[in-house]
Amino acid sequence: MPTRNVIWQHFAHAAWNAMRLTSHCRRALIVFAFILIIGHGIQPADAQDGQPATITYYMDITNVRTSICVGQTVTYHVNILARVIRGGDTLGISNVTHAEVNASGYDPGILTDSPQLQSPKSSLLISHPFTSDFQFTAIAPGRTTIYFDGVVHAQPRNFVTPSTFPVQFEVPVRVVPCNISVRLNARWATTMGPTSQLAIAIIPDGHMSGDAEGYYSGKADMILVIRSKIPSCGYSTTVVRSIVTLRGRLNTDNQIVTTLTFPKMSGDEVGSGTNCYVANAGGNIQLSGLTVTVPTSGGVVSVPQTLSNPLFEVTSLVDVYVFPEPSR
Repeated sequence: MPTRNVIWQHFAHAAWNAMRLTSHCRRALIVFAFILIIGHGIQPADAQDGQPATITYYMDITNVRTSICVGQTVTYHVNILARVIRGGDTLGISNVTHAEVNASGYDPGILTDSPQLQSPKSSLLISHPFTSDFQFTAIAPGRTTIYFDGVVHAQPRNFVTPSTFPVQFEVPVRVVPCNISVRLNARWATTMGPTSQLAIAIIPDGHMSGDAEGYYSGKADMILVIRSKIPSCGYSTTVVRSIVTLRGRLNTDNQIVTTLTFPKMSGDEVGSGTNCYVANAGGNIQLSGLTVTVPTSGGVVSVPQTLSNPLFEVTSLVDVYVFPEPSR
């Protein structure tokens, strides 16, 4: 292709000759000179024929999972793509020999990996990215980072030495327990004059289920047993069953915060003797709500809880058990 200087030299020479001709001939010759310039198709310097395009490579993951439940298996679809950042001849991209990706840096006590689901070598074209799938199973709560490191191997035109282009993508991962077991063991004792009261509350097997973002909810059956010793009446025992509401969340310190809400309950303690000192010592029973915090590995917390009814109120330490379960 003629250079710009050559074309403009032709145009100047034609214009000089046109000055020596008649007016009609000058106009015709000038028009012809402009047609000559347009016909040669001057292009930007970065898009001239034969000049290779400038290509860059980058990594992308189409389904980034940063939160995973314990027991879940997730697949990361890793792509290496080519991007044209300066126009030109893109045939040079066909000189890519292969690409490869590896995953590293993650805590094997939190995540375990499976073999790649596809071959680590694949074609790489502008319209066809290199792809490779990686599979991980979450085995314990915690935080870690997966480092996906890739390399594109290319043989650029006009160069004898092959070139490599590194690419990387980091995925921070938080593994959370998504099924939580909640249990409670409580005991209160008090006296009113000659009358003694003993109450025991048990949540034998409560459950909360949640998501990978760390929000939980559930319900638990609770059994409350109240035993009264009344002069001249002996003992009376009342069993009350109720449903406790459970709510939970993971806080910023990666701890499980669990709240237990107890409904109002009804129970009567009725003596059976002829000369009973107390004929009816029952009424509405209420347990105060509880909030406990444990690490993601679980734990037992002793907290104060108040049992009250219209006749008395007593506070005692109760034990709350909160532990993660395997994902169902």
